[in-house]
Amino acid sequence: MNRKRTALLTAVLLTLLAVPGVADPAAAGPDPVITSLVARPSVLIQALKLTRAQTDTLKGLIQTLQNTVKPLTTANASLDQQIRTALGSPAPDNCAIGKLVVTRHQNDLAIAAAFAKFDKDFSAILTAQQLTKYQRLKNLLNRSGNDENEG
Repeated sequence: MNRKRTALLTAVLLTLLAVPGVADPAAAGPDPVITSLVARPSVLIQALKLTRAQTDTLKGLIQTLQNTVKPLTTANASLDQQIRTALGSPAPDNCAIGKLVVTRHQNDLAIAAAFAKFDKDFSAILTAQQLTKYQRLKNLLNRSGNDENEG
């Protein structure tokens, strides 16, 4: 009975960590607006009328972000599988599962930090006018994303 209860508590912990904003709103993962803009840098280049030098810097920042995030995402996929396997075993090792969950959460925090660093570093290369446009663009995309989620 005690093992079942511990397994249930572990599953609840996993659920809380998997649902963005429940465990820690600031650590819910990368900003989806920044993620979508990074995926389509041409939107930033055109909307902000970036110079050639700014465009080159943007491409470098995106490459750095991808080099940071890709191994963490790959590791998380492996951790997810290990967690599922461990939870499915007849006698799950709760300490081992907890360590896997903590490691995955740390990876999520590192991914969110990498996106925040990209946003900060990209914002730093913009003129005041471009920065204002960038903030408006992010707000617009954030607002439209929330509208889709509500509808």
